Order: sequence, then structure tokens, then C-alpha cells
Amino acid sequence: MKTTQPLLPFLLLIVFAALLVGAAGERPATYSTEVSIQPNGDNVYVLKAKVKDAVSGEVLAGPILKMPAGQTATAESTLSDSDTVVSLSANVDGGKRLASYTITVKRGNRVVSEHTANVAL
Repeated sequence: MKTTQPLLPFLLLIVFAALLVGAAGERPATYSTEVSIQPNGDNVYVLKAKVKDAVSGEVLAGPILKMPAGQTATAESTLSDSDTVVSLSANVDGGKRLASYTITVKRGNRVVSEHTANVAL
């Protein structure tokens, strides 16, 4: 019995955490992102993004932005569950040296996943 005593508090903690997640009624955020940025003409860039379910690999959203350097572009997609919204915001600096983007996944008003990056061009 001494072997199981140290495990008991740990097991109770796991059960309690599972109950809390179940009571909240939320799925954990399991998203992955892929992003590519390519020039498309003299002063125009195309950013293609994919937001995937990290477990199944299913593509949930695939926004594409076309933007001139020096301006910010945004796109928003509502997923099929109608409670989850994916938004993408990106820009390429006027000197065409740096692109930055943010992909945000919200469930209702709550951010469940966010990825921000700066990419040297």
C-alpha cells in the first residue's frame, strides 16, 4: 500500500483537471499553422496561410492575402462550428525587407490560439 499512497494525490489531480475541462465544455485548442509569403510583381506580396487541426491534419481555414508593400491586409473566416473565427493580419514593410503576420483563432470572444511572426524577405 505504501507504493500507491504517493500516486493518490497525483491521480486525484488528474481527475479534478479532467472534470474542470469537462465542466467548462470546451475542446482544447489544437491548431497548427503554415504560412508562405511570395512577391507577386514589383510592389505586391501574396501571403498564403493554412490553419489545420493539429491532430487530424484537416485544413480548417486557408486565407490568402494580396497586399502592396507598406500596407496591412486582413482576412477573417468563420469555421463550420460557427463559434470559431480565424483571423489573419499581415503586412510587408515599405522597404520590402520584413513581413509580419498574426493568425488568431477565437472561440466566441476568447482567444484560444495565436501565432505571430516576423519574416525577413
